[in-house]
Amino acid sequence: MPRKNGFTQPINCEQICGLLTGLFLILIYCIIILPILRNPWQIVNSVIYSILVIGTLAFTGIAAYIDPTDYQTSYNSIKYCTICNRNVSNDSKHCGQCNRCVASFDHHCSWINNCVGKCNYRYFILTVIFLEGFMLFQFCNSIYIINTQAQHPEELRKIFQKELVYAMMALSALFSGIFCLSNGALICFHGYLNVKRLTTYEFIIERRKRSSKISSGDDIKKYYEPYVEASKSESFELVRAPNLLESNNKSS
Repeated sequence: MPRKNGFTQPINCEQICGLLTGLFLILIYCIIILPILRNPWQIVNSVIYSILVIGTLAFTGIAAYIDPTDYQTSYNSIKYCTICNRNVSNDSKHCGQCNRCVASFDHHCSWINNCVGKCNYRYFILTVIFLEGFMLFQFCNSIYIINTQAQHPEELRKIFQKELVYAMMALSALFSGIFCLSNGALICFHGYLNVKRLTTYEFIIERRKRSSKISSGDDIKKYYEPYVEASKSESFELVRAPNLLESNNKSS
């Protein structure tokens, strides 16, 4: 049965891990980082942090909730999906994980448990931008607390044990730093794709074409379906078919 959106069961492992990691970092900030900060920086810091967290959660929820399925009903389409058994837009692709055709398919994102396409791409980009701000802010705060602990241990000892602060800040800096670097690379990649006017899927296809023996003027997509069917491990590529309405008119 086709998946409707990112909240359709079953929820995958990446989605759960991402949510738990985010909640863990938020708890560290609220319980350890925020009480150590002094006013007025404490107020300013908490406002900025709240905006970044709320923005990340909101846009993640929207990107996951939107159904990016291609509900093309026009008979003027030049593509026909042999799995969905209907006409689809020319830039659609059938996702094997969601079992549906997605308009302007970019990629399937496991972190939101949903495909990214025409309907939710802008919200996906806003998600990764706010997430980058969230992780960078978390990382900077963690490093600041570690530095403060090293310079003024007597002040922090009044609030928390030294070992607890070091352990939690180390975990916070580690997780947020990893997410910040990987997510930053993703933002740069999508910036490059937008400059080149490519989707992630088209970029991958072009890379495979350059590494293959197919001539530069040939369309690699017509070779792609047999390859996917043989491996049984990736999404199916859509196949071109005659206009259904015209075919019916000719036959009658």
